Amino acid sequence: MQENGSDYSAAMRWLGPERVSRLQQIRPGVLYNTYIDFENTPLKYGVTTMWNLRGDLREWQTLYLAGRMQKPIRLLKSDEMTEAAMRMNHLGAVRTALLFLPENFLERDLYETIAGLSYIGDSRNGFAENPAKVRNMVNRNTEGFKAKNPAGDCGGGGETHPNTDPERHRQFRSRKGRPLRSG
Repeated sequence: MQENGSDYSAAMRWLGPERVSRLQQIRPGVLYNTYIDFENTPLKYGVTTMWNLRGDLREWQTLYLAGRMQKPIRLLKSDEMTEAAMRMNHLGAVRTALLFLPENFLERDLYETIAGLSYIGDSRNGFAENPAKVRNMVNRNTEGFKAKNPAGDCGGGGETHPNTDPERHRQFRSRKGRPLRSG
């Protein structure tokens, strides 16, 4: 707040850093500053503690931060422990997405499934959110998803990411040869 005071609403500035910090301790533990103009680009950014961020990345305590970080983002501050937690989060997202996908799928299906994980169970889905939100997110940032998920063509030939190799996908989906049940 001291570095970027103008990014905070008048109410947050009035409360001051100590009270805002106490508010951040309430789950999910992040304060978002929205509609910020940065070099003529609108953005929103979240402020949280590294402890809270790492916990959600590793354990999906709320999936609030971890879910956002499964999508292409720009991280302003990081360290080795956070980078390791981000890798764990990403691997968990890819593996979870594979459970939802059929044996053969398109690269775009992987991106949409990863992007949609954090919206599963969100009560706003279907009436307060655009039903095409996830698809639009992937459409607007396909290159960002490709950079974050070097999946090649997801098994249709050529180089593939180890997590999207068709044989590994089949092995992962079947527990010692028994297909996982859906639903």
